[in-house]
Amino acid sequence: MENLLRRKPLVKIVVHRFSLPIISFLVWFGVNQLVASPLNDRVRPLADKHQKINLAEFYSALESQDTIKLNSFLHILEHDSASYARGYTGALLMKKSGLIKSAKEKLSMFKQGKTLLEDAIKKENKNAEFYFLRLIIQENCPAFLKYQDNMKEDADAVKQMYKKLSPALKQAVMNYSKTSKALKASEFPTVGQ
Repeated sequence: MENLLRRKPLVKIVVHRFSLPIISFLVWFGVNQLVASPLNDRVRPLADKHQKINLAEFYSALESQDTIKLNSFLHILEHDSASYARGYTGALLMKKSGLIKSAKEKLSMFKQGKTLLEDAIKKENKNAEFYFLRLIIQENCPAFLKYQDNMKEDADAVKQMYKKLSPALKQAVMNYSKTSKALKASEFPTVGQ
């Protein structure tokens, strides 16, 4: 009886030293494909060529009060150091800061997001999308944060560079201009032009 208890298992599982990274990549790649469809032409490639941000979905998440949507985009952007990722992450963090309960966490998250977005603007000062993101945040954040200094500059930059924007970004600008104080829908041609 003791011999039966000491027996070796019939099947020995061998884990190759490379199997965990391969499995991790396959899981990551599969999840990423669910988030960003390659058939959608309104996506922004990030530094990692496998990851893409759907601009329409990004702006929908930024507009929403849904922390799950915000967190899913933050997760995608988490390990990407490209300036686009830094700018998007900054805007998402500032938006998310308004949705959490702890005042200390709100302020900390807002400052972290502000730093990321401001750094992205400094690195790519000709990128109208970053000015647009900052304008959205500045128009909607509480006045006590004292983050309203660049609204005119940002609105002017978006107006000047509007014709060079992608159709998805033009649509986001048009949608936002319907409620914005700094941007008016009448200042922009229709999206198809």
